Amino acid sequence: MPTRNRPDFVARAFSFLEAQGFRGHLHLVDASDGDKFVTPIKRPFEVTHHRPRRPGDAWREIADALADVPSRYIQLHHDDDFYFLDEIDAAIEALEQNPSAATAQGRSIFVEHKADGSISLAGHDRFAYLAETAPERVAQCFDRFGHLAFAVTRRTNFVAVLNQVHPVLEQGWFDQYAISLLLAARGPALVADRLFGVRELHAAQHHRQFVDAKAYKHWPLIVASPDFSATFAAFKGCLLAGVPGLTPLSIDTGLVSLIGRAAGQMPEREDGDVQLFERANVPRTQEHTRVTRVVAALRAAKPSI
Repeated sequence: MPTRNRPDFVARAFSFLEAQGFRGHLHLVDASDGDKFVTPIKRPFEVTHHRPRRPGDAWREIADALADVPSRYIQLHHDDDFYFLDEIDAAIEALEQNPSAATAQGRSIFVEHKADGSISLAGHDRFAYLAETAPERVAQCFDRFGHLAFAVTRRTNFVAVLNQVHPVLEQGWFDQYAISLLLAARGPALVADRLFGVRELHAAQHHRQFVDAKAYKHWPLIVASPDFSATFAAFKGCLLAGVPGLTPLSIDTGLVSLIGRAAGQMPEREDGDVQLFERANVPRTQEHTRVTRVVAALRAAKPSI
């Protein structure tokens, strides 16, 4: 769980996990300023409070924190998100049963707590990438992009991918694409048709801080950035080094898909995402019940942002 200067979010996330009976091991990667460090308190689960030696790049900080832990599997849990433990367990079981797979997850929904007190839901599509070869799976991920960083992954794969990306790509947007593409290259991406997590939209999200000159780090302005050519060259080099058999032309073609996506040309949704979002809006379904629990957590402990 990476965090920076958001102790209220961390406390809320911990409480949501505790209410589900979490008894695992949580690594809190806390890059906060001195007066905002999360104060450790006793929990019924193990918490390692990792303070980065060199704050400034979240991917490097996470890779450093996970370098020597014994866990076979990890799941990236942002401090403003909500995940369901039985679905994390199901993802681990899927990876156990499919040794060639690199990631496993369910489907996700966005929730936003608006200033007037209302709550809105939005889809957050996931895609399975099941082609036989790494270049084919990378092409699938380019064409129908969905973040894989939040899935359950094999720890060694996740750390290796982060260490491929953070030395060459600044945090912004291409780094996130590269991480998912490289994870897809390492093995099939599995998706179950159940609600895996609920991700919150709010004003303090990382990408919403890209304003003024920093707006060029975000889609779609990133394509018009003065240093776009250098950034894209680094992105391409990162992928070519990490995916044997991948060609420069396939990355160029993939960029066109990403730009189209940023311009609103979204890929066709998987049936599982469509049906799950419908169930989330129907009372007494499991999805609706779980979203209701998240909404209750938002209203009970809305952080100051």
